Amino acid sequence: MRESFHEISDVDENQRGIDDLGFDPDKLIEPKTPFRDESYLSSPELVCCQVESLSQTGQETRMLENGNSLFDSPVETGERLNSCQGEAVPNFKGDCGLVSCQNAALLAGKEITEADVVSLASRRGLCSQGSDAPEDNGATSWLSIAEVLLAIGITPSFIAGSSSEEIAGAVESGRGVIACVEISEFWDVPFEGKHAVAITSVERDPDGNPVAFYVCDSGTGGEDSARRVDSEKMLNSLSDDPLVISQDIIR
Repeated sequence: MRESFHEISDVDENQRGIDDLGFDPDKLIEPKTPFRDESYLSSPELVCCQVESLSQTGQETRMLENGNSLFDSPVETGERLNSCQGEAVPNFKGDCGLVSCQNAALLAGKEITEADVVSLASRRGLCSQGSDAPEDNGATSWLSIAEVLLAIGITPSFIAGSSSEEIAGAVESGRGVIACVEISEFWDVPFEGKHAVAITSVERDPDGNPVAFYVCDSGTGGEDSARRVDSEKMLNSLSDDPLVISQDIIR
């Protein structure tokens, strides 16, 4: 399934807020800071920054038989997430970024459906829509992913120019982490495009170096809720877009 991000601009100010959500507002985590249009939408480069000194989650790290360490339990975690996009709303097949937002909410313990997130994003102009090709509907930019996260109560932050250690630190600190990857590199296919995945776990070697990441990839029809991706491949697959992470610990 080919997915692509869609750049969003000039979002209707009247579409913001959480009063028109199609799900129970009691499920939401209240954001601590407002989303500032002047910096996030008109000058997105101002919010791209490295994340330092992240505090740690309560999740555990366990030892593997080969001597490596593994954060949390990615297979069990993946079973709770949505790894099959495009099944919730007719004609919205390209909603990888929106499903990644849903998965961040699920990691935070919020029972929000794919249909809820698609409804929210489509009504606010935060995803592509109206195409006769279902795979072109539901696509998002990294900025609109951040807006959707805020709308469901998860304040976003960003990491630009990511290293494997920076990504690992964000995951191991308990943040939700959404990455945009180049499809040709990530799926080893001969066509271009961008795709969003949720990074849920990190594997380190005995020296503490990140050797692999585990991702929930919603674009493979439910097959990859906990796909192991070598660290080098993960870095080579990343697009130029910053990673979108939750500002606070959510797991």
